[in-house]
Amino acid sequence: MEVLLGEREKKMIKLGILLFRKKFGKRATPEAIHKHLSSLNISNISPIVSMINKAADNVAYKYQRNMIREYGELGIWILIEHPDLSEAFQRILSRITGKKIVQVPRTPIFSKFDLYLMKKILLFSENKIKNHEFSRFSDIESDMDSCSNKACRYIRDIMIEELNSIEDDDIRRISYMYMDLFLWIIPRDTAYRDPFYWSLYKVGNSTIKGYIKEHPTN
Repeated sequence: MEVLLGEREKKMIKLGILLFRKKFGKRATPEAIHKHLSSLNISNISPIVSMINKAADNVAYKYQRNMIREYGELGIWILIEHPDLSEAFQRILSRITGKKIVQVPRTPIFSKFDLYLMKKILLFSENKIKNHEFSRFSDIESDMDSCSNKACRYIRDIMIEELNSIEDDDIRRISYMYMDLFLWIIPRDTAYRDPFYWSLYKVGNSTIKGYIKEHPTN
């Protein structure tokens, strides 16, 4: 039942990503994003990118390995380069890993039109996920509000606190949506659950490591 509950949401996320890649062209190809992330001089980003690829290596099917690599790196690319998300994301990353991140000034890669277009895509995605007659997002959101998974609840609390600083109401609201979808779907999907916990244990702070050891699947 839980897997079925998230299936439509996963399809809508995939639709949004396909639309994003189409609109942003060559800049948003998996190869271009991987090259860009590999060139960033930001502490903790390179280890996270490497961890995504190592986690993907532990997944049985090729298409699932590709999804972890491509979607994971796309998410980091947007979070680190979007001016409304970057600072909050780096604070989240610092608190989850327990390591200070030293920000290095760099030239913005997104124009005002890029940001306008990205927002339109995110709003489209939000509408498809939340407002369809078969949407079950409210059930997922409610479940996350009473989440008993200690690691996910701990991470969610950090993310809520840091994302709350985002000034743009739409971007903040959509960030909360994707936060709940990610923390609800990944630990429940048998294809991605073990790589998710393995990655968290490798990069997480001592509190997260302790929670993961206590989790029934570990």
